[in-house]
Amino acid sequence: LLTEVEPHDCVLLAGDFNCLPPGVDPAQLGQAAVLYAEERTPIAPLYDVLQPALQDPGTYVPFGSNRADRTIDHAFVRGLEVLEAGVVPEGAAWSDHLPVKAVLRRVSSTP
Repeated sequence: LLTEVEPHDCVLLAGDFNCLPPGVDPAQLGQAAVLYAEERTPIAPLYDVLQPALQDPGTYVPFGSNRADRTIDHAFVRGLEVLEAGVVPEGAAWSDHLPVKAVLRRVSSTP
């Protein structure tokens, strides 16, 4: 994906990746652990080349719960300063995935 953009281009990559962040042990999710990779999370390479915009806010609310217990929705940036980022807790009424929001500013650079 990143081969399609120039090194000086700004990048925002966000969405429902259905993957836990690196370093999070799926076993902490009990029976739901079978849904996630046991080895290195498939999105780990994104953490090597992009900056995560969300700081593990918890984005997924399991059925029957009223509290997010895992982060499987992510936002990554390059060439952008994260001024503010987080989940919109009121969004739990709309979906099992909490909406995320971010306020970003382009970092000045020259190609």
